[in-house]
Amino acid sequence: MKKIISLIIFLIAGSAFAFTQSLQNNSYTVSAARIVNGNTSMTVSSSSFSTSPIASGEQSLSPGFQSLYNAINSASLATEIDSLALVDLYNATNSGDTTWNNASGWLTDPLDQWQGVGLNAERRVNFLDLSNNNLTGALPESFKNLDALQQLYFYINPNLEGELFDFLRNFPALERVSAHDCNFTGLINPEAFQINLVELRVHNNAISDSIPIEITNSPNLDDLTLNGNNITGSIPAEIGQLRKLRSLDLSANPLEGNLPTEIGLMDSLKFLYIEQIGLTGEVPPEILNCMNLQEFWFSENNFSGSLPDVFNLPNFRALQAGGNVNLLVDLPDNIGDLTQLEFLSIWNTRPNGGAFPEGVYNLTNLYGLDLSEQFFTGTIDERIGNLVNLEQLYLRNNLLEGAFPIEIMSASGLHTFDISSNNFDFMPDISGMANLQSVNLIQNRFQFESLIPYLGISEYFFMPQRIIGNSQDIEVSIGSTQEISSAINEFENVDYQWILNGDSLANASASSFTIENFTTSTSGRYFMQATHPDLPELILNSAPINLKIAGGKTNWYIDNRSGTIADFRDLSQAINATKSGDTLYIAGSNQLYTGGIIEGARIIIGPGYFLEENPNTQFNTQAAEIDFLDLSNSADGSEVYGISTQTLRLNNQSSSAPDTLKNVIVAGNRVKSLSFTDKNINITVRGNIINELQFASTSVQNVNRSYNGFTISNNIIDTVNTFFDVISTEKSSLDNMIFDFNNIRYISDSINDLSFSNSIIGEQGIGTNTFENNIDYDEGLFTNSSGDFTVDNDYTPINSDLPQGAFAGTIHTN
Repeated sequence: MKKIISLIIFLIAGSAFAFTQSLQNNSYTVSAARIVNGNTSMTVSSSSFSTSPIASGEQSLSPGFQSLYNAINSASLATEIDSLALVDLYNATNSGDTTWNNASGWLTDPLDQWQGVGLNAERRVNFLDLSNNNLTGALPESFKNLDALQQLYFYINPNLEGELFDFLRNFPALERVSAHDCNFTGLINPEAFQINLVELRVHNNAISDSIPIEITNSPNLDDLTLNGNNITGSIPAEIGQLRKLRSLDLSANPLEGNLPTEIGLMDSLKFLYIEQIGLTGEVPPEILNCMNLQEFWFSENNFSGSLPDVFNLPNFRALQAGGNVNLLVDLPDNIGDLTQLEFLSIWNTRPNGGAFPEGVYNLTNLYGLDLSEQFFTGTIDERIGNLVNLEQLYLRNNLLEGAFPIEIMSASGLHTFDISSNNFDFMPDISGMANLQSVNLIQNRFQFESLIPYLGISEYFFMPQRIIGNSQDIEVSIGSTQEISSAINEFENVDYQWILNGDSLANASASSFTIENFTTSTSGRYFMQATHPDLPELILNSAPINLKIAGGKTNWYIDNRSGTIADFRDLSQAINATKSGDTLYIAGSNQLYTGGIIEGARIIIGPGYFLEENPNTQFNTQAAEIDFLDLSNSADGSEVYGISTQTLRLNNQSSSAPDTLKNVIVAGNRVKSLSFTDKNINITVRGNIINELQFASTSVQNVNRSYNGFTISNNIIDTVNTFFDVISTEKSSLDNMIFDFNNIRYISDSINDLSFSNSIIGEQGIGTNTFENNIDYDEGLFTNSSGDFTVDNDYTPINSDLPQGAFAGTIHTN
C-alpha cells in the first residue's frame, strides 16, 4: 500500500515514475512518462503506443484507490497525448533536427521546460509559442489532440503548412491565435469560432473561402485580422454583432460588395482596415456611430460619393483613403483644429481643388501626409516647418508652384519626400537631413542648382522636368533683328543649345540668341536645351518662343515637295509661325507631314481623300498625310478640312482648370483616331471616314469631362468607344450629344447616354443609349462592299433614296 501511495505522490508532483509490472503492458504510459520527465533519448511517435487497460484480475487496486487512480491516470494520459502531439510536431517541422531556430529543451528536458510550451494546473499544454522559429513542413494530424490549448502563436514561419482552421476547430478553450505570415491554406471552418476566442490573427497566408456568419459564435472577439489571404464573398452584415471587436483587418482579399451599414453597431471598434478588397458603393454614414474609431484605412477600393466626416470623431487620428477615384474626401473647414491627427492620406481621390488648405500647417502630430492628385493651387509656405513629426510627405500631382520652403528641415525624422508633378521652381538643399532616404522631384520646373545637391540620396528621382518658363508669341517683321532669351538660369558648367523647329542651330550655344534679317525660314518655334555633366541624362527645355510673321498676310501655303512654290515646307513650322485666325492650305504629297499643336484658331484645309476617283478634276490626286494634329484648349473656332491623319485630338490634356475647347469643325477628313480628350463644347464632325472615335470619359487624375453640343453626322465610323472609363452622364457632363445619319460598325459597351438616329449600325454594346430610326448593317445595302468600313470608299448605298446612313439626310452645319 505504501508503495502505491508513493507512486501517486510522484505522479502528482510531476517527478519520474514507472508503474509496477502490472502496468508493463501499457507501453504508451512508459514512453510518455519519459518524455514528460526528460528521459527520452530516442525518436518517439504517437503512432506506436497501446492504451490497453490493466489486465483484469492482475495487480488490482482496492476500490478506495481505484477512483483516485482513474482520475490521475486520465490526467496523465491526456498529458501524455499532448506530449506525443508535440513530438510529432517536432518531427514533422524540424527535419533532421536542423531546421528550427530554437529547440531548447525539446525531447530532452521536462515538458514544461520545452521552448515555447506552457502547461496549465492539470499539466495540459495550454500555451504554445513557436513564432519566428523556421518551422518547415505540415502540421501533423495529432496536433489536433492539443484540445486544452488556449494560446497558439505560430507567426512568421513562412514554410509552415496545413489547413489551419481544420485544426483550430478542435480547440474549444482557444482564446488567442497568432499564425500570420505562414503558408497555411484551406477553408475557414465555421466551427473554429467558439465562445472563448478573443484574438484571431492569421494574415498573410493562403486561406480561402468566405467569412462565415458563425463568426458571431465568438462574441468576445477583440482582434480579427485576416488580411493578405484569398478570402472571397462579401463582408457579412452579422459582423456588426461583434460589439467587443476593437480591431478588424480584412485588407488585401478579393472581397466584393459594400461595407455593411451594420458596421455602425460596432461601438468598440478602434481600428478598421479594409484596403485593396474591391468594395463598392458609399461609405455608410453609420460609421459615425463608431465613436471610438481611431484609424480607418480603406485605400484602393471603389467607393464613391462623399466620405462621412470621420475626422471629427472624438478619438480619430489616422485616415488612409487613397486610390478611391470616385470618392470625395472633403477636408473639413476645421481641419486645422484636429491636431490629434497623426496620418492623413487622400491620394487619387476626387480632387478637392482650390487653394492648399492652410489648416494642415497646424497638424503638428502628423507623421504621414499624402495630399496627392488633389489639384491644390498656390504655394507651400514656411509654416510647413510646424510639422516637426513628419516622416512621409507626398504632394505629387497638384498645381503648386514657387519655391519649396527650407523650413521643412524642422521635420528631422523625414525619410520620404515626394513633390513630383507640380510647378515648383526652386528646391533648397535639404539633402543633409539624417533620415532622408527617398526624394522625388520629377515633373517640376527645377533647374540644376535645385537638383544636383540630392545625388547622394539612395532613392532619387529627378527626370524629366517640365519646361522652364512661360511660352511667348512674338510677331517679328521680315528683315528685322530679334533677340531672344530663356528662363533657364546661367549656372556653372552648363551647356546651352538653341533649337528652331526641331533642328539645332549652329553657333547658338549661349543663354541668349539673336536672329538677324528675320525671314520666313527663321520663323517658327525656338527653345533652348541645357545640360550639365553632373546630370548627363537630364535635358532641361525652355518654354517655346514662337516668332510669328508680322503683317497682314493671313493665308499660307504648305507643300513639302521639293521644287514647288510654297510659303512653308514644314507644317509644324507653319503652325508655330502663323497667327490666330490664319488659314493654312496643305498640298497633297507622297511624303508624310509632321503635325503639331495648334494654339489659337486656325483653318486647316487639305485636298481631301479618294482623289483618284476624280480624274477629270484633280491634277494632284495625292492626299495630305499628317502624323498627328492636336487642337489645344486655346484653339477655339478652329476648322479642319480635307486632311488624312493618324491622330486628331481635340483638347489633348488632363487638368482641372477651366480649359474647354469650343466651336470646332472637323469635316471631310480621313482620320484613324479622333479623340476628345478633355472638355469640349459645340463640336461638329461631319463627312469623315473615322477608324476610331474616342471619348476620354475621365482621366487618370479623375477629372470629369464635359461634352456638350456635339453634332456627329454623315460619317463612316468603324468604332465608337472610350478610354480611361465608361462614358455616361454620371461620369461626365453630357448634353445635346447627337449621332445622326452615320454608318457605324460597332458601338462599344463603354458608351452610355448618347443618342443615335437615322444610322446604319453593325453592332451595339450593352450601354444605355437611345436609338431611333436606325437599321442594321447589311453588306447587301452597298455597292462593292468589302465588309470593312476602314479600307476603302465602298459604302455608297445601292439605294440612293435610303433614309439612313452617311449618304442620307441633310448635311448638318454648325
